[in-house]
Amino acid sequence: VEQPLPAPKVDCGGGTGNFKYMYLWNSIPGATGYEISFDGGATWQPVQPDTLYGTSQTIKDFRVRAVNSNGACRDGNISELAPCEIIIPNIITP
Repeated sequence: VEQPLPAPKVDCGGGTGNFKYMYLWNSIPGATGYEISFDGGATWQPVQPDTLYGTSQTIKDFRVRAVNSNGACRDGNISELAPCEIIIPNIITP
């Protein structure tokens, strides 16, 4: 029995323009693609490019899993939740 692929480690950082928040994750050896979930893992969708997702707002329940479709479909373990922190500037101008 094959073991599931390891869970990606997801980080969130600042972006620019329409992609104010960037979710990034490490590549998993043996993965042929990645899927993301906006609802904590209830539903999944493939993502391209494979290790990056940009958005204009934070996603409370963003998760990632690696998939391997060589032979039998094999889903990986699910990442921890990766919410972005809201960045408050330390300088406010009138």
